[in-house]
Amino acid sequence: MYNQLSLPINIFEPTDFSEIDKTPDNELAINWLTTWGSQNAIKINYTCLVGEYAPLFASIWSRTNDATVLPSDARLFKNWYKIIEKKHNNKCYTLNFPELIKDENMVLYILNLVKENNSYLLLTSDIHPRDWCIELPDLKSRISTINVFTC
Repeated sequence: MYNQLSLPINIFEPTDFSEIDKTPDNELAINWLTTWGSQNAIKINYTCLVGEYAPLFASIWSRTNDATVLPSDARLFKNWYKIIEKKHNNKCYTLNFPELIKDENMVLYILNLVKENNSYLLLTSDIHPRDWCIELPDLKSRISTINVFTC
């Protein structure tokens, strides 16, 4: 029988944007995210973060804006719209965009629902939205208008 030794591991995770490296790309994203989603924000409903720091930035933004994190598992995709429809008082959502979406009509419906509710949706992705494999013309057009920041 073996005894397992466990050691405490402290992993540094910034709790706000002041603790992030100030590269030019990060500065652009931080400047946008510090006001976007608040009551004083410019009314642009969608933003996408691409890159290594995207999940971290989304996490900080989610905490500061009390955002609902939508499950990124494609199997749970059909439940996203239910979350947005039920959360009328919550105006901020984050989603790590899955690379494979089979129901593009549902994605378009969700984007429309976010816009109709005057909500904010922060997407994160490993790849730039222009490289997403989207066939539906209306969705492709909507995706082409998303603000994108590399971080």
